[in-house]
This record gives sequence, structure tokens and C-alpha cells, in this order.
Amino acid sequence: MRQVINVGRMQMINRWVFVGIPLMIMGIAWAFVVLIGAVLVPGSDPFYTGAGQASLWVFLFGGIQALTLSFPFSQGLSITRRAFFIGTTSVFALETLALAVLFFLLGLVEKATDGWFVHGYVFALPWVVGHSWYGTILLVWTVAFLLFMVGFWTATIYKRWGTFGTMMAGTACALVLAIIAGVITLSHSWTGFGHWAVAQTPVTVAGGVAVVIAVLLAGSYITLRRALP
Repeated sequence: MRQVINVGRMQMINRWVFVGIPLMIMGIAWAFVVLIGAVLVPGSDPFYTGAGQASLWVFLFGGIQALTLSFPFSQGLSITRRAFFIGTTSVFALETLALAVLFFLLGLVEKATDGWFVHGYVFALPWVVGHSWYGTILLVWTVAFLLFMVGFWTATIYKRWGTFGTMMAGTACALVLAIIAGVITLSHSWTGFGHWAVAQTPVTVAGGVAVVIAVLLAGSYITLRRALP
């Protein structure tokens, strides 16, 4: 347990990348929306933008850096792979959860101020906040953590099998998606798929994303056990 805690502390040494940049991007997105609402379209109807989700994509690259920059160092300190995996994924699970809560709170402020007094909405998007409060938090949390795990597993595959293995893994994922799209097309099921997708809520989407995260967690751990520092 001591090693797990130390790994978490080690990952948080570079707070600028994992904390500062997401907050900075959220601030920039907010500033642009306020500028657009105050200067370009004052007094217009409410307008919505997904600019706030840009802060979530930082965790894709954060997952890559969390493995490539810290894993070799941890092995030099004789930290077990299991402790490194648990400590890293735990600290980023907590960080993405904190970001999701902040996302939700900013959405509340947006609603209370009618879009920052300029009718502009960055965080309180209708489909997301129109449901339960926990649905909003779960959706943002799972999406952010999913992006982190994609980056983390990609870096782990690179450490284990190099460039060729990473390309083959990416090709395999693209092939699976192409096969799924082909099956839907051949069965003329796109209309039914569209109706099913529209009927989803933030909670159900978060549940589906959580299943993918569980697969990525298992795959990352298995790969990390034989990855080279």
C-alpha cells in the first residue's frame, strides 16, 4: 500500500500537465463563449457549445505520459508493476472524478446566471444536464477516464511490442469498428441504431463506457506485466 501511495504522489509531481492544463482549457473555453455572447451576439437566444469537453482530451495524452515518463523511473525505484498500475489508475480516477464534479458545478452556475449573463453555455448542455445530477457527473467522469485509459494502454502496448505492435493494435481496433459498421449496414439497422442511440441517457452511456474502461483496465494490467521500462 505504501508503494501505491508513493506512485500516486509521483504522478502528481507534474501537476501542470495533469491539473493545470485541463483547468486552463476550461477557462479558455469559458472566456471564448463569454466573448462571443457579449460582443458578437448580444441579446441573442441561448447558444450552446461543446468547447468545455476539450479539457477532457488532455487525459488522452496524460495517459500516455503517465506510463512513458513514470514507469521507467518507478522500476528504477524497485516499485512493483502491480503497485504502479494501481497507484496510477487510482490517482487519475480520482482526478477525473474531481474534474467531473467541477464540470457539474460550473453547469449549475451557468444555469443560475443564464449562461454567464450572455446566454452562452459551455458546461450545462441540454442533453447532459436535463437528467439527474449524478448522470452528469458519471458521464463526464467515465469519458475523461476512458480517454486516460486509451492513452495509458496505447503507451503500454508501445512499451511491450514497440511501434509495430502499436500499429497492429490500432489496425485491429479499426477493423473491429469497420466490421460492426458493416454488419449494421448489411442488416439495414442504422435506423434502429439511431433510435436506440437517441433513447440513451447520460447514465446508460456512462454504464456502457464503464464496461469499455473495465476491458481497458484488464488489458493494460496484463500488458504492463511484461512491458519493458
